[in-house]
Amino acid sequence: PPKAYTREDDISVFHTYLLGLCRYFFIGRVVGPERDRFRVALTGETLQGRALTWYQTHVEDPSQTTHQWSFSDLICVMFVQFVNAANVDVAVREFEAVMYSKKKGARTFANELIAAGNRMIEVPTDVQMQRRFMSGIPKSMAEYLTLVKDVSVELTPLGDMVTLANQYETSHRFLDQLENREDM
Repeated sequence: PPKAYTREDDISVFHTYLLGLCRYFFIGRVVGPERDRFRVALTGETLQGRALTWYQTHVEDPSQTTHQWSFSDLICVMFVQFVNAANVDVAVREFEAVMYSKKKGARTFANELIAAGNRMIEVPTDVQMQRRFMSGIPKSMAEYLTLVKDVSVELTPLGDMVTLANQYETSHRFLDQLENREDM
């Protein structure tokens, strides 16, 4: 089972918990509409502390007149109950704070953007991701991709941009090595 969720008011913790829970259901083949009630019941087994108390009170308690819970309804209500709306913009700030570094490279930059974007309530569109990638890489790299490789923010998929940026980085590392040799 995934690591227990205890009701942390942190969208990243909730997101990580939900991904682990869904992975657990997939591996255990607890999928499909016919197994929805099992997912609701198993979710209770992955909760601790205040989250478990809430679940027992609102989901399991027979005196509750709430409709039969679906897994998707349960997760949506848990999100509203446990993650303070004021903290939701943390994911947006994390996305905006992702920075390119020459040491990590374009591929890591893109992977970090994707990971941060996936934690947002409204996941960025492909074009928003492509625009964020191009505006975050060094200007010389963006100019090369745009002018030499005909990259278009609206039309070129992010994966293609990353591949071309990676080729740019590899070429420049090679040229830097040649330049260093000639200086000797």
